[in-house]
Amino acid sequence: RFTSSGTFSVSSGGSLEYLIVGGGGAGGSIYSSIGNGGGGAGGVVTGTLTVTAGNFAMSIGGGGAGVTNSAGDNGANSTGFSLTADGGGGGGQYR
Repeated sequence: RFTSSGTFSVSSGGSLEYLIVGGGGAGGSIYSSIGNGGGGAGGVVTGTLTVTAGNFAMSIGGGGAGVTNSAGDNGANSTGFSLTADGGGGGGQYR
């Protein structure tokens, strides 16, 4: 389980189940009495693959930053095993 980027070390090869989740998008913001769009969920990539012994870089995408009086920022992508889960889109702003 990774909650921040790092290296996944495999001591002997075999079958591996994976779940990779991109960072969620931030909601939009303007005035407190007016609704704005919520941020989108990060994408999900799941499956099984065969790995050999070695080290694998894992990059964990952060959630989008909330911005005052603006549309929300997008979430960042998460990557591992040459796979990418896209970050979620930022929420819209009422205009």
